[in-house]
Amino acid sequence: MTEMTDAEVFGAAGPQKEMSDEDVFGSQPLAPTAAEATPEAFMGRLRAGQALGRVLAAAGKGAVEGAGQGTPTGFEDDTLNQCLSVTTCSAP
Repeated sequence: MTEMTDAEVFGAAGPQKEMSDEDVFGSQPLAPTAAEATPEAFMGRLRAGQALGRVLAAAGKGAVEGAGQGTPTGFEDDTLNQCLSVTTCSAP
């Protein structure tokens, strides 16, 4: 018994045709467009969240500018000066 060749098993191979996307996937598009893939309700929530983020970022920036940097210890300037004056006073 002899072994069969591929051509005998599968038939003679002719020239291969270049396959297009339509040949492989039919008339369906490969992927949905961005408008089809994302529901409008989700996009609305996303836009509202971005707007809220911008408002909160602006408010936070204004609060930092209004409050100033403060001291490294976290005490207000008057409190820090009082603490320094108490510790530098000499005892009688």
